[in-house]
Amino acid sequence: MFSPLHWLLHPADSYKRRRHYLGFGVHSPMAYRLINDVVRRHGRYYLYDELDCLPCNPGGRHSHLVRMAHRLCARFPWRNVWIDPGLPEIYSHAPGTVERTQDASADLCIARGHLPAAALERLAKPGADTVASLVIDPEPAMLREIEEAMPRGVILEGHDVLIAVARRDIAFIKYAI
Repeated sequence: MFSPLHWLLHPADSYKRRRHYLGFGVHSPMAYRLINDVVRRHGRYYLYDELDCLPCNPGGRHSHLVRMAHRLCARFPWRNVWIDPGLPEIYSHAPGTVERTQDASADLCIARGHLPAAALERLAKPGADTVASLVIDPEPAMLREIEEAMPRGVILEGHDVLIAVARRDIAFIKYAI
């Protein structure tokens, strides 16, 4: 999403993102737990060894993002997960034991670039459930669309990932990580 030159040209933004990534200045307990448990978790999950042995694991960037997707799947009691068919095959292993569905209005959506309309509608009306989306390489307008659709919850905006968790008991808040 940002080039390395961005860090040099925008030092204040870089400083803010680094602070939030480390958990400083994050006042929402839910956002703090998401940052520590999903974004920057250093421990190992049981699925990591399995992911490392897969022949479809290209390593590098996707390996890191698949692990983040798995940590998000493990963080909440999701009933079902939708994974964008345009993502590399390794993402199909991220949900672990959570049921995969072909319906984009699932509890958790993992997409590349842009969320389908059904996922945006689900973020707008989470009801009694916690609903989330993980967007890898989000398009520039994606953040604005999610902000407009989601009245309550937490958005974590990173350089190559966007995490939106909608819950009716959480006031809207957004952090750049």
